[in-house]
Order: sequence, then C-alpha cells, then structure tokens
Amino acid sequence: MKIDPIHQFNIEPLFTIGHIGNQTIAFTNSSFYMFLAVALISVLMIGGVARRQLVPGRFQSMAEISYEFVASTVRSTAGAEG
Repeated sequence: MKIDPIHQFNIEPLFTIGHIGNQTIAFTNSSFYMFLAVALISVLMIGGVARRQLVPGRFQSMAEISYEFVASTVRSTAGAEG
C-alpha cells in the first residue's frame, strides 16, 4: 500500500445544494472547515467583549491578544496605508 500525503487536501462534497447550468453547487469539507473557523473566531470575539471589565479576565485578554496579533500582522504586511 502506497501512502499518499496529498490525500488530506482533497476537496470532497458533503452534500449538494443545487445546480446552476452544468455546475453543481455543493457544501464541501473545505467549506465546512471555513465555517467552523469563522464560528470559533466569532465565539472568541463575542465572548471576549460580552462582559467588558476594567481589569480584563482571561477570556477577554485572549480575545484582545488574538485581535492584536492579526492586526499587527496585517499592518506589517499591507503597511499603515493598507
């Protein structure tokens, strides 16, 4: 049996949503993981700011650090004008 390391990147349809012409519109494993990532980030950010406190708790600190990491990465890549 030959091990193929690229099989983990195959995009497989989970269910079909509809058809437009000859194209099939499907919900795939890739779109599932993207939806899961957006849901987890939303829970982190909404949960982090739900109970704003003068002295932030652990959850709020984690949300702020995550936001600052992404913001500084975008700033360093795109520049201040970007």
